[in-house]
Amino acid sequence: YGNAGPVVYTEDPVFSIMADDDSQVAVLDEALVIDLSQQGRFSAHISATYRMHNQHVDGVQQGMLFPFVSAYGHSIPENVTVLVDGATIPLEVHYFDDVSIDLFMRGDGEGYEDYLKQLQKITLEKVTDRLNEERELLQEPPASADGSRAAVGAFAYQVDFAPGEVREVCVQYTIRTTQDRTETVQYSSLVAYFLRPAARWKSFNDLTITVIPHEEQLHLMKSSLPLAYDPVARHFSGFFETLPEEDLILKMYHRQKPETGLLRALSNPYILLLIIPAALVLAVLILVTVVVLMAMKKSNMNLRD
Repeated sequence: YGNAGPVVYTEDPVFSIMADDDSQVAVLDEALVIDLSQQGRFSAHISATYRMHNQHVDGVQQGMLFPFVSAYGHSIPENVTVLVDGATIPLEVHYFDDVSIDLFMRGDGEGYEDYLKQLQKITLEKVTDRLNEERELLQEPPASADGSRAAVGAFAYQVDFAPGEVREVCVQYTIRTTQDRTETVQYSSLVAYFLRPAARWKSFNDLTITVIPHEEQLHLMKSSLPLAYDPVARHFSGFFETLPEEDLILKMYHRQKPETGLLRALSNPYILLLIIPAALVLAVLILVTVVVLMAMKKSNMNLRD
């Protein structure tokens, strides 16, 4: 998922889109809410609400590009809306099949770190370059054979500002999270959100992040940014006076730590498939042995009689 970044649309001689390095729009504050509680534990409702200030002496029509990360092979984001001062504005949704993140289920504990490194390679320039190559609105993302990858897309829209105007821009959508089992027996929910595109605004202040966990995955196992748990509100949150230098990646799970040792072995369903039949065979052998011994004992008693 990702913060909006400023872009410039040009149509002469051909359409193109590029990152805007001269935007006079400043972000006064952003409230980012990642709500994992509304649907299944691998679904997230995202709400990013900005108060944006046009510091230019003239009115501007500011192009914005909002990159996002989705579980590869699932439907494009649902319930996508962009609201400006409470009113819905038009937007385009683009899905890029060649800007993806590989997340291999190797089980060696490196998936989260690999995910973080790969995400850092995806920049606003890379997304705009891909958008210039293909501007067709894709109804479905490219399919994945194993579901172990994540794909990148983007929302594109424009917001009009009067001179000196402050406007509230809210981007909302629901999307699938990535399932990760590199460290855990069961699948954890891996959430990624681009923050770096917002570094191109005139300035950026006061970012508040709220993560509402699903009842089946209440624990924040890992996070690239410090988030504290509020036991009363039952959510995680963090406040940052300026834009963090890295993107937000977090992993939710039903335990605070991965399974280790005997617990990991016993939690593995494949191990249980071997243990249960073996235990049944052993129980039958013990039962047969007891019956035979009792029969032999009874036979010996009859012989003595």
